[in-house]
Amino acid sequence: MERTNLEKQKIEQALDVSSGNLNEAYRYIGQVNQRVPLLANLTTKLISLPRHGKKATKAIIEELLTTAVVTLAKSAWGFFRFIETESAQTIKEYYYVTGHCLLFQARIGNKALLNLPEKERYHVINDAYVVATSDRSASVRCIFVFAKPEHEEAVKPDHALIQAIVDQAQLFYKYLH
Repeated sequence: MERTNLEKQKIEQALDVSSGNLNEAYRYIGQVNQRVPLLANLTTKLISLPRHGKKATKAIIEELLTTAVVTLAKSAWGFFRFIETESAQTIKEYYYVTGHCLLFQARIGNKALLNLPEKERYHVINDAYVVATSDRSASVRCIFVFAKPEHEEAVKPDHALIQAIVDQAQLFYKYLH
């Protein structure tokens, strides 16, 4: 009888593990199902934008920035900063502010942005989130800075999609310049 109880417990534990794995798989599938339409919509919009000149660059980068700030980060403001890595000088910045929000006023130095540790998903500097492009060897790097939500537990930005947007901004900027 005791042996039967042990076997029953082992089977229940295996079922719990399987159930947890299945729930995790469903959660992942749900995330992917949310991401695919967003990326498809964004790509369609980008393809329809003009392809040459400063207006094209601005339109593409602003579309990516708006998507990153509003849809993914659910933030009040954000900006892309393009920094030349050798000199640590800002090449260009693009801003997005929702409503009547004031843009971030504290200064963040370019050297601090270029030297962010790679392992962390989000970096927090002066009450703002920072996400750098994955391409650490680029001569010009894109950095995305956005407002840290008042209640962090209420909004958890999708890091994978934000990273993809920052990397796309980096690629478009490099391609168009």
